[in-house]
Amino acid sequence: MNSKTHKYIATIVLFLLFLTLFFYLTFPTEALKKRVEAEIENKTGFHAEISKIAISPFLELKITDLNLEKKEKDINVKIDKLKLKPSIYSLLLDKKSFPFDAEIGEGKIYGTLVYASKTNVLDSLSADLSNIHTDLITTFTKSGKDSPVFDGSINGKLNIIFADKKSGGVSGNFNFISNNMSIKKLKFEGLTLPSYNDLLVNLNGKIEKKKTVIDEFRFRNNDFDLLLIGSMPLLWDIKKGGKLDLSLNLNFKSDSAKMGLLQAFMKKETDGSLSAKIAGTPSKPKFVKSEKL
Repeated sequence: MNSKTHKYIATIVLFLLFLTLFFYLTFPTEALKKRVEAEIENKTGFHAEISKIAISPFLELKITDLNLEKKEKDINVKIDKLKLKPSIYSLLLDKKSFPFDAEIGEGKIYGTLVYASKTNVLDSLSADLSNIHTDLITTFTKSGKDSPVFDGSINGKLNIIFADKKSGGVSGNFNFISNNMSIKKLKFEGLTLPSYNDLLVNLNGKIEKKKTVIDEFRFRNNDFDLLLIGSMPLLWDIKKGGKLDLSLNLNFKSDSAKMGLLQAFMKKETDGSLSAKIAGTPSKPKFVKSEKL
């Protein structure tokens, strides 16, 4: 490689460095922040406030301190850091793909959003959750000051298709686990039950049209094993009400006194466990004696 070629290469590299510097110094980040806030509000219905936003020459969008709020529903979500990097190829298509990485407290959510530009709606979401605190979930589900309090971290996967042509509505699946859950203010037939700590929780199921199908919602510790299966409203619709249709099976491993107390509301099975149906709504569940799961 001769000296003239070296000069050409050095000139090109220097030009690219100055172009990058000029891009960062002149890019209208305040205008971009307002545009992104407006797009979030338009697409989700949440009031959005962004503390800081930046964009790289490679179209990676970096957002710091994103606050999402719906005052009328008492919903507030804070995302500490969010990175979005669109697939360059997908920008040429109707369905545009946006891989993302979000930091929420000590946890992370990473995955892909797909946006359909022709219909102007979200098409699908796939996400992996790592060490996400239950506050993020209960923000959407609590229905008052007397709602149960869940405290712990969640790991798992979520896939949603928002406009599934086959099902005619929302569809998807999920798989979550928590190894350190605690529950307080849990009520049963008007009675407030004791707090439960160090619970192993498994939640697996599907999203079909306008309901959530629960294949397994299990709570376990050294004292008891509780299993729920059936259907309930979509997570984001729980505050609106909706019907519960769940079957419950409960087995206390040692405390026969608790078994005797609950037997008045549940059916005792031949293996010693208790079973019941849960009907009503998420805010006012009703227990009905039933057959074993």
